[in-house]
Amino acid sequence: MNSYWRNLLTYLVSIPSAFLCCSLMRNQFRQSFRRTLPTVIAILLITIPIAAWFDTNTSSDSGIITGLLLCVCFIPFRLAVKCHISKALAVFAHIMAITSLITSVSNGIDAIFNPHAGQNDITVLYIVLQLVLTTVTAFILNIQYRKNGVRLIDRMDIPSVWYATLPTSIACIFLSIAITPYDYSVLFARHAIQTYFVTLFLLALVFITLTFSFYRVCAGILFAARAEERARILEMQKSQFDSQQRYIEESAAVRHDFRQTMYTLRGLLQEKDYDSLNKYFDDFYGTIPENDVIRFCLNQPLNALLNYHVGNAQRMGIDIKLVIDPLEDVSISDVDLCTVVGNILDNAVSACSSVEQKDRFIQLSIVNEGDVNLFIVGSNSFDGTVRKSRGRYLSVKRDGSGIGLSSVASIAERYGGSAEFSNDGSVFYSNVMIPLNNTDAAAED
Repeated sequence: MNSYWRNLLTYLVSIPSAFLCCSLMRNQFRQSFRRTLPTVIAILLITIPIAAWFDTNTSSDSGIITGLLLCVCFIPFRLAVKCHISKALAVFAHIMAITSLITSVSNGIDAIFNPHAGQNDITVLYIVLQLVLTTVTAFILNIQYRKNGVRLIDRMDIPSVWYATLPTSIACIFLSIAITPYDYSVLFARHAIQTYFVTLFLLALVFITLTFSFYRVCAGILFAARAEERARILEMQKSQFDSQQRYIEESAAVRHDFRQTMYTLRGLLQEKDYDSLNKYFDDFYGTIPENDVIRFCLNQPLNALLNYHVGNAQRMGIDIKLVIDPLEDVSISDVDLCTVVGNILDNAVSACSSVEQKDRFIQLSIVNEGDVNLFIVGSNSFDGTVRKSRGRYLSVKRDGSGIGLSSVASIAERYGGSAEFSNDGSVFYSNVMIPLNNTDAAAED
């Protein structure tokens, strides 16, 4: 086997490493994982022969060529994902650290059977060991990472946390390179081979421990964030429920007293006391609720919520228009549906209060598209003042944090959907899409 083919087979170790990178980022690609992975492998199959040719026919150090190959591979990897660069760097460096440990193990085993060789003497044993160990490790880690790692990558969106993992991965890479001698014969002086494997074992142990600790800390952060988010959602749901309950009780009280009113009116009419009758009519008219219960849809909790917000909007002189599908049997919980719609309308009513009454309007559509997707689209007037943090809208109220819109986005993402908010001048837009066939994913949370 000539030098070119030996170098070529050595660089093939990047293929299982690339697969592991792509597997961890499977939900972060701009296109689907199944479409992206073949593209990544195709790029490697083009660049690996080029790298092997340079390694064989030039005097360049193989370490420099490997570094350039990694840079070339990282660029399309970064362009293919939609997440922050900190997350892409962290995953890429983590996999490279694992690969460097496997390479050091392969060098150590190769040294036992070929003590007179060295790093620059690529043996068949070294090539087989590196490929087999990397492939087996990638297969095993893929099973574990798909269970926990992918979920962590999807949910942890704090760049500083991902940047914090880089020193550990980079240190592992450089230490793995540093402890591997260019001449294997050095390992057999004064039992250095035992020291080499002990050092390698301790390095791997520290790396695994730090990786596991990072996962546990991040899992704790995410758990605390979800608990806080649920507490906020429950608080808002309670506020909405109290408002709806007051509306229902007030309407019920008026209707309950209507029989007594009829008795009074009948008595005044029989006595022909028209002055008292007119005065009683005037007093009674002021006690009638400004709006009757309207049937917007067949979902009773949502219908009650819409009646409350419509009544509130009309009292504020807001021109509100609704287009609502029946929504009788949508596969999204009533609590989540009411939270999303309630927060959008609450935000819209609050925003309209900042503009002149003649310019106040709210438009909301809730459309069930073939029991596949639920679209909730709204627009409303506002004064054009916006506050943003990390691309998210914040409340313009004093000390407001935009919890309502964050809750809408959180619920949509839990179902595998999306929530987008934007503004154009003095009009604010809300666009929410919730898949109706992904309730299992929501239940897992």
